[in-house]
Amino acid sequence: MLAGILLLVFGTRYALIGVPLERDEGEYAYGGQLLLQMIPPYQLLYNMKLPGIYAVYAAILSLFGQTHEAIHMGLLCVNLITILAVFFLSKLFLGATAAVSAAAAFAVLSVGHPVQGVFANAEHFVILPVITGAILLRLALNRTSLVYFFLAGLCFGLGFVIKQHGSLFIAWALVVVVADWASNNTDRKPALLYLPVGLTIVGAAIPYLLIGLLLFKAGVFEKFWFWTVEYAWTYTSQVSPTQAWDAFILRATRITAVSPLLWVLVALALPFAASRNSRGSRIFIGSFSLFSFLAICPGGFFRPHYFVMLLPAAALLVGVTVDYIGSLPVADKRKSLRQGLAVTSVVIALASSLSLQRNFLWQMTPAQVSGYTYGANPFNESLAIAQFIKQNSQPEDRIAIIGSEPQIYFYTGLQSASGYIYMYPLMEKHGLALTMQQEMIKDIETVRPTYLVYVHIRSSWLQTSTSHRLIFDWFEQYVTNYERLGMVKIYKNDTRFSWTSGLAGSAETPYWLEILKRKDVSS
Repeated sequence: MLAGILLLVFGTRYALIGVPLERDEGEYAYGGQLLLQMIPPYQLLYNMKLPGIYAVYAAILSLFGQTHEAIHMGLLCVNLITILAVFFLSKLFLGATAAVSAAAAFAVLSVGHPVQGVFANAEHFVILPVITGAILLRLALNRTSLVYFFLAGLCFGLGFVIKQHGSLFIAWALVVVVADWASNNTDRKPALLYLPVGLTIVGAAIPYLLIGLLLFKAGVFEKFWFWTVEYAWTYTSQVSPTQAWDAFILRATRITAVSPLLWVLVALALPFAASRNSRGSRIFIGSFSLFSFLAICPGGFFRPHYFVMLLPAAALLVGVTVDYIGSLPVADKRKSLRQGLAVTSVVIALASSLSLQRNFLWQMTPAQVSGYTYGANPFNESLAIAQFIKQNSQPEDRIAIIGSEPQIYFYTGLQSASGYIYMYPLMEKHGLALTMQQEMIKDIETVRPTYLVYVHIRSSWLQTSTSHRLIFDWFEQYVTNYERLGMVKIYKNDTRFSWTSGLAGSAETPYWLEILKRKDVSS
């Protein structure tokens, strides 16, 4: 049964590995590409995310190649391993049938369109070390070995340096360790608490401290601290409680709409989990579910892919429901009926979810999946734009993208003229936005990139009425030093490419990009 699930996942995901990179993937891929060139994060790439995800992408690029297909092949492999990890975690608490059900539930939920499951977002790479850490923590609590506390902490620390949201699982581990000690009715010596807690904390701290040391030696620690601590704090304070609640309801509604019966099984598990015989199991499963939910909450943005961090807990709860139904105390002659009912319930729930998403999973092309998910964002078009630039450039050329499309940097293989690969911080309402615009302008004027790509798409800027307009006014003057080589116009059901030197005119659509080359560079 488990092998069949893995084969189905492989076939489904493999058919979609050609989906173009979206901008988060583009950032991670560019960061990984720079690492392979021995260029540290926060030198030619500024972002508030911790750099563990760049190391993950660098590993994938090394193993599978520097293409978008390779990245999604890496995601496929990680997802298959994560499915197995969910099974083994569930098996520590549940019967074999329930553990397989949990693995199947995770497989279906994690590939779903509402969580952008076919795109290699950081959350997929956070949950693998987190689940591994949860397995090790459970073994440690069973008094297998104190070393497991350290190893569990190390796994949770790895999850954290891939994305800050993973810090919630470090907190969860400490809560579970303390709760286990407090529930020990025979021996509550403080020493029996200090050592497990200390080992867990030390393990969790090592990845972050190691990264900090490496970035300090690379000379970019100041930038690292600014973007991942100071700016990150500003960024997460932008959303009001009302906006956060509205975002959560919107995302939760869409996620449950395509897997309604699976989420019913999740909801049913809550009272079942509370009634389990083992208090340790109740605490472990209940607190894991709570902290998995808390992990999607920082900032109140509730972006679709954040919910991937909730899915292992949801899958475990599906397994709890199946296990409870299958183990109800009944006469022997009806035991098989109960077990059959448990299996049937999860099979119907899984089939229902797959049926509701059959067009997305099995009928759309990778390009259609990108358009269906992201609308007029230029992710499909980025491949052609980058190919044109790559064919007409030298490896030492530099490029600046006036917009938030870092996937183009990755596709071209050219280095950015500025570390500002996203325009969003420059448009936000905070005291440093104008300074950031000035810094980006200075970077571009200093480097004088061979190529510019200007993106006239709102989602690439998220400009508001309070955004400073300096960079727009500057660009109108600076672009006179460049010649337009091409223009990409995105319509509702069509994209038109024009590759003509000196092309003039404007677009008839609000969604367009232009490709420009510095006039004093010979062809």
